[in-house]
Amino acid sequence: MRPTAVGATFDPWAFTRAIERRAQTENRWDRLGDLYLYALALLLLLAFVAGAVVSLREELRTGGHALVDVGLVSQQTAFCALALWGTLHVARLMITLGPLGATRAQAAWWFPLPVSRRPVLRRIATRRFLSFFAAGAVAWLPFGLAAGEASSVGYEGPPGSALLAGSAAAGLLVMTTAVGAALVQAFGIQRIARRALTAAAVLAMVGLAAEALVGAVSGEPPASVAWAVLPSSLPLQLGFGEPAGSSAPAGICALLLASGLGWIVVDRRLEHFEVAELVRAGAVSAHAAAALETMEYRQAAVALHQGPSSATRRGARLLAAAWGRGAAAALVAADAVVLLRSRAILRSAVVSLALPGLMMVVDGGNSVVPLALAGAVSVGVMVHAAATPVRVSTGTRGLPELLPLGAGAVGRVRTIVPAILLIAWGALFGTFFGAAVLGTGGSLAMSAVIGAATGWGLSGAAVKSAGPQAQPIDELFAPGAELQASSAALGRIGRGYGLAVIALMPLGLYLSAGQLWALPVAVAVGGFCWWAGASTGTLDR
Repeated sequence: MRPTAVGATFDPWAFTRAIERRAQTENRWDRLGDLYLYALALLLLLAFVAGAVVSLREELRTGGHALVDVGLVSQQTAFCALALWGTLHVARLMITLGPLGATRAQAAWWFPLPVSRRPVLRRIATRRFLSFFAAGAVAWLPFGLAAGEASSVGYEGPPGSALLAGSAAAGLLVMTTAVGAALVQAFGIQRIARRALTAAAVLAMVGLAAEALVGAVSGEPPASVAWAVLPSSLPLQLGFGEPAGSSAPAGICALLLASGLGWIVVDRRLEHFEVAELVRAGAVSAHAAAALETMEYRQAAVALHQGPSSATRRGARLLAAAWGRGAAAALVAADAVVLLRSRAILRSAVVSLALPGLMMVVDGGNSVVPLALAGAVSVGVMVHAAATPVRVSTGTRGLPELLPLGAGAVGRVRTIVPAILLIAWGALFGTFFGAAVLGTGGSLAMSAVIGAATGWGLSGAAVKSAGPQAQPIDELFAPGAELQASSAALGRIGRGYGLAVIALMPLGLYLSAGQLWALPVAVAVGGFCWWAGASTGTLDR
């Protein structure tokens, strides 16, 4: 065959276009498959959350089995306060995430060019804000479904218009919060914004306590509309038909005006964003997204603690040199310093004790199911906070080789600081639930002792939960590692919290039976959980 014939039968451009179309088609089908899996997982998650929220809502409506006749705060006020705290937490999270960010490749290739960066950053900002709107709208659906009514044929959901209105209001609220976080990022006032958010959360707690005092004096929950007119209560007004619903149009207009004006200011300052801040925010967002995709929650926590302000106190906390004599004493001193420098300890202790207290004073919340859920959340928060020193040292490779201690001895030493913290917290926790459940019919001292034994067992759960992950994070994204990561995801999420459930059983037995034989059971179970957590070799990589 002549060469000209060969050249006539083969068109490289057509061949290249065909390969591109085939690759695009295959990529499109892969994306559709991934979208189907993500949608199915999201629907299952929403179904479980909606079931739990609906059950809790029915328990609050019917009153359930009231443990103590206390109702100082109305349910509407409690829901509005929780919505405010949730909005403040979302705002704090968005300040950490950016929300505007860029990859290192974008910073290296596009930003040094003598062209305007506004079109690129505007496209990124628009995509982020719309994503936050969609996330807020979807996240509201399980809570919006709780606005229905129970009937003889089952559970009747809320009207579709109310569900959509509440979902849209939640999305608008989250998007406005994202715009506010972008303003904070644009002016570089992250530290001031964090302090303002903390002050707002404290003021909300003080206001709720003041309202509870008013209810205690008057003998009935006060009808306060100050909480309902807050912007964070707008989804409740539209989705649940709470009081002061007439302020919903004004609230929507205020959110639209705030988001519009904020976007105008952010758009004008897009040229003044620091490249280092954009790269930092992009790295944090990418790290958190990758950790959530593989369900590696500890790596997600590490990513979210890489914000512009450190997670430790500005004032250095040091111990005397005499504390560091010996390998074990040095390890205990290091854990104590990390614990003293951490901001999460005091915040977690306050939240873990305030949440059951809030449920206790809410009208209808002082029943078995709400208090049990509040107690479970409180234990999870405190166990996670007590494991902070272990998580910090777990990321230090080669530390076991530097210490003249075996793996078992290291594990036992690591439980000392969490045990001291959780034993004291467990005594308060047991005293509170003993007073709430048993009242004057039980011994508060016995509840405190059993709670302290429970805290001893929870220290083992804390150490085990902070143990090393199944494989390094850089291996989770290797080719073919997705199935392995997915199969081990539930094990990584529940690591250590199974021991927490076992440690809580004696306290539950004492609260239900009120018998003294629960004390030796609590000590034995606490010792077993401590031993199980201490023998995991938390520093072995």
